[in-house]
Amino acid sequence: MLPGMKSKQLPLPGMPTPVTPSEIENTSSSPWLVEDANRKKNRNLILETYDRLDLVLKILIRQMRKYFVLDFNARTDYISKKRYKGKDFYMLMLRYYITNRF
Repeated sequence: MLPGMKSKQLPLPGMPTPVTPSEIENTSSSPWLVEDANRKKNRNLILETYDRLDLVLKILIRQMRKYFVLDFNARTDYISKKRYKGKDFYMLMLRYYITNRF
């Protein structure tokens, strides 16, 4: 178990948690409201699970960094082109990625 975590088990990302019958009775029969109840329950569970918010932020930043590194490499093919290039080549590819991506 990671430090700062309670013994509660987190739901898998993207998987809805089951709704209790009392939550369904409190909402109308619309599936959107049931989904919103699940989303709120997941958010509260995640925030209650971690004693320290810095762990949650660290995980989010790590996932964002991984996404942008993979996206940068996929769009610029930097990994295969960087051999025998100088540091200016990285800045050139970074400028190319930023102008074409955003």
